[in-house]
Amino acid sequence: MSPSSAFEPLAPYLQHYSARLAQLSCALSASRDAVPVDVLHGDTAAPLRPGSIRITSDTGHLCCCFDLHRFPGLESIAEDADEQRRIALANLWLEPLLEALRQYGIAQPRIAALSADAAAPRDGLPVRVQIGDERIVVAVDDAGGDFIDALRPLAAGAPLPAAFAQLRVPGTLRLFSRRYAVTVLASVKPGDVLIGWDGAQPCATPTIATPLNATLVWGATRAACHRMAVTVDGTQILLLTSPAAMDHELPTPDSLTPLNAMQVAVHVELPALELPLAELATLQAGSILPLATPLAHAEVHLVTHGQRIGTGHLVAVGGYLGVQVTRIAQAHE
Repeated sequence: MSPSSAFEPLAPYLQHYSARLAQLSCALSASRDAVPVDVLHGDTAAPLRPGSIRITSDTGHLCCCFDLHRFPGLESIAEDADEQRRIALANLWLEPLLEALRQYGIAQPRIAALSADAAAPRDGLPVRVQIGDERIVVAVDDAGGDFIDALRPLAAGAPLPAAFAQLRVPGTLRLFSRRYAVTVLASVKPGDVLIGWDGAQPCATPTIATPLNATLVWGATRAACHRMAVTVDGTQILLLTSPAAMDHELPTPDSLTPLNAMQVAVHVELPALELPLAELATLQAGSILPLATPLAHAEVHLVTHGQRIGTGHLVAVGGYLGVQVTRIAQAHE
């Protein structure tokens, strides 16, 4: 690229929202089941005749712009030169809106200002409001902090949508772990047997019939997840603890480590099952979950930092469990 190339500033093309409007967006989204207001995204049609309205209350204020052309009655009121009469008539005409605000916890709402031919705010927050049988789009220009705070209790009491309860969360059995030098991992090939795993219990028989202690991890292992201590016996998983948040915090090293001397944590994992979020929330210590494939026949995954680096099978080596590698992942996987 030529050093003399001219660049246009990006800022004029970006939407800018004030901190208050960002808070209002979050409050409305969180209380969407209790308040019939949708926060819109993307461009909205410009009003044919923009009008502005200011609502005040004992819990703050709200200023917004809307299309007066859609409401001839309100448009006529906005054109009245007598301010007191204009405000009084606006309060009567917009009583359904004020009543809705009262139901949502806004104390003593009232119309404080109404004007026609107002300049539409470029950075207003577009929302769609249901008032009776009408659905109108307004651009919120400003909202008081107390007004926003009044909406938060609605979000706290709103139930999660039923669809969330049916979201399926993957569960993974983490059988055991150990740390390997990067150079050692780079030399592993199919057929090799990896031993010395932390937490690998003695294996009583070659068929791996004894219960194994393990960790059941729910969620994406590279993101927020929950874990439970379990035992695995045959095709059953017995929960020993209730779900607990996983701690991803690592200690800060005192000095830098050369790459070829670095050690990474490698886990032996088995994708176990998926459960709906509603069912996952009911799990407690003592619950029993099914395991589709017995451990002796299951293909296990070698995983480091959430990335699968190989697959293999459990084998008994000198009375202890090891992993015989069957495949090494390629660099592009």
